[in-house]
Amino acid sequence: MKALKLILLFVVMLACVVGGFYIFTGGIGNTDLPPIDDSTFAEYSQDFENDWKGVGDWDEGTFTRHHETIQQLSAEYSVEELRNFDRRLATEIVAQKIYEEWNNADCDKMVIDKYIKAVKTICDYEGDAAKNDPDIQQINKVNTTYRSALELAGKKIGLTPTFNGSTWNSYTDYSNKIQKQKKDITSNENYKEYLQNITLFNNRFSKIDGELKEGRKKFYQSLGDKIYNYYNKISSAKRTNNQLIQLRKARDKYEKEYGANSKINTLAKKFASDVSDNEARAAEEAQQGNNDF
Repeated sequence: MKALKLILLFVVMLACVVGGFYIFTGGIGNTDLPPIDDSTFAEYSQDFENDWKGVGDWDEGTFTRHHETIQQLSAEYSVEELRNFDRRLATEIVAQKIYEEWNNADCDKMVIDKYIKAVKTICDYEGDAAKNDPDIQQINKVNTTYRSALELAGKKIGLTPTFNGSTWNSYTDYSNKIQKQKKDITSNENYKEYLQNITLFNNRFSKIDGELKEGRKKFYQSLGDKIYNYYNKISSAKRTNNQLIQLRKARDKYEKEYGANSKINTLAKKFASDVSDNEARAAEEAQQGNNDF
């Protein structure tokens, strides 16, 4: 019986606490608060608009101060309308400035970084409402293309060959990958609408085909040296027919991809002669051994 009384007392106290919460807070999330009245909305929205016109640019301090004001008003009103209004003002000024910079032939990455940081700040404060905003989503899409273009524009064209005795990495695959990156970027609608006037991109992308052609020449020159050095370092007295077969396969593959290499051809002939001499000597030594036996 005593335990039952204690349980009933606990239930009553809990009900009082929950009831008090709803009375003083208006329920979870203050869903019962009245909408902000017209005169209050007009006053604060005008102040916010004047603030943004006054700074004429994105200003994190201004945005944060507005956010704090709205938070204070949220104790009395449902402030979603005012919050959306200020977010739109902030987003519009960021959009105006960032598109102006993207349209600038001398587009400055540091300026773009500033406004992308502003977008992140707006999203951090406003959550899904900002992340789902069409203007913010579009800015992020253009920025993704911009970053891809920056990466390609800053890429040094060229590939170092790796040779293991018979095969090597493919310059054709490398070249195709670079060309696909370029095509994917320059054919992107966001690039064509917002970024194609940027001098850095136009200058770099116009040179890529020529750089790939020059890079191919350097790749095969280096590869030819690697093939030559790989087999030339084998002592003449230790050269075997299996090694000769691998050398000839490498030579033939090289010629098919790029063309004849006089150093490799000369080495292959010398290698074949050495193999013939080594096999003759080995046969002679074997015969001598049989005679001695």
